[in-house]
Amino acid sequence: MAKNATLSSTQLIAAAAEHAGVSKADAKKVVQAYLDFVKGSVQSGTRVSIPGFGVFYEHVRPATRARTVTMFGEERRVPAKPAKSTAKFRPAKAFKDLL
Repeated sequence: MAKNATLSSTQLIAAAAEHAGVSKADAKKVVQAYLDFVKGSVQSGTRVSIPGFGVFYEHVRPATRARTVTMFGEERRVPAKPAKSTAKFRPAKAFKDLL
């Protein structure tokens, strides 16, 4: 596969099926179950660590305060951004070394 190419879920399932020697339907069930498990775990605040691959975890961005200065030098308050949770992935050293 070319560098910087995008792998679709269909291609991922086909590759997993071929690599494991199972049908695409079985591979689709396993891939979907895995993705559902990771999403559910991260959503509930649990870190998912896969040795040699990386860690999926929840990151909470703190709320921000905002202000702006007009061209006349007046300070004006603008709406701040609220705190927000997002998912993050930190690759393992072994995975980073492959790249």
